[in-house]
Amino acid sequence: KFDVDQRRKQNYPSFEFIQFYEGLQLALEDLENQGISVVLNVVDVFSEADSAVVNAFDRHNVAQSDFVIGMLTRKPFAKLAQLALQNRVFVINPLSTREGLVDGNPYIIRYMPSAKAVAKSMLDIVSASPNSNLYVIHSNGKEEQAMYNALQEQLEGRNDIKTTYFNWSQNAKLASTLKTTDNNVLISIYDQGKDKNRIQVSMLLSRLSAMTKGRPTLMTKDNYVRDLSDVDYQQLQNLNYTMLYTAYLDYNDPIHSSFIDRYKNRYKTAPQGMYAGMAHDILLYFSHAISKKGSQFWKSPSIPKPAGMLFPLHIQQKAAGSGFENQTAVFYRMNNLKLV
Repeated sequence: KFDVDQRRKQNYPSFEFIQFYEGLQLALEDLENQGISVVLNVVDVFSEADSAVVNAFDRHNVAQSDFVIGMLTRKPFAKLAQLALQNRVFVINPLSTREGLVDGNPYIIRYMPSAKAVAKSMLDIVSASPNSNLYVIHSNGKEEQAMYNALQEQLEGRNDIKTTYFNWSQNAKLASTLKTTDNNVLISIYDQGKDKNRIQVSMLLSRLSAMTKGRPTLMTKDNYVRDLSDVDYQQLQNLNYTMLYTAYLDYNDPIHSSFIDRYKNRYKTAPQGMYAGMAHDILLYFSHAISKKGSQFWKSPSIPKPAGMLFPLHIQQKAAGSGFENQTAVFYRMNNLKLV
């Protein structure tokens, strides 16, 4: 560790990933205290070339692992997934939100919540407010399809939510359309790529904030608080902004607060972002699962929440012949400029 101020406050992205490893170390302490011994091997892959992944996999005998955590970008992870299938070793992907990640490969586990889980949590929140009118904002984009299908499928079986699908190409009519109903909730699944998404967010917030009456609640699968540095918090506050926030360390949660204190005591800094807590839970959960059930765990991959685990996790197989997905999605709402 060194003082970033002395390096002219340059951005060092690798520091965030170091926190993932530090979270693993705290999980090792918890496991040891609970009587579970884990041998943790760290394998560096220095290139995105397939050969680099194969060499690292073979040289470090990765195939003999009980499970693997694949902290890799898309291309090298795709090669790792092939090796996992060939060698029948289970690989957990902590970060990918790609819906097709586990398709056709029963040895891949996606930690990020599935579209099905996100849609269910969203609709549960909507239905908790009686007489709500739901507007789903979309653009018929390819990247939106999984969320669009998940929402549509789950809404078909519900009579408690009145739903309107609103294409963003008609965004000039958004305010006037919302005036036709009361108690409106907007779910935006718009996704046309990074630059277009930022423009859409700015325009969406401006149009909604300009409404002096009947301002709706805004809910997103993306996270404007975490991912948009220039977002207007006051606008979000006024819109009862509600967002998916996976692995958010909540200082108001006693278990989270204890973890943060342990982290600060050991590393002399507070954990930033989601990496430390996520890594802690992945190692804690799957180590407990394997120690209790052995290889039979994968036939029914669910165990009671281990002591000290920070976030809910429920793993289900997506389909026969495919891998596993997290079926829990945790949302936070902006309230008094805080997240609750």
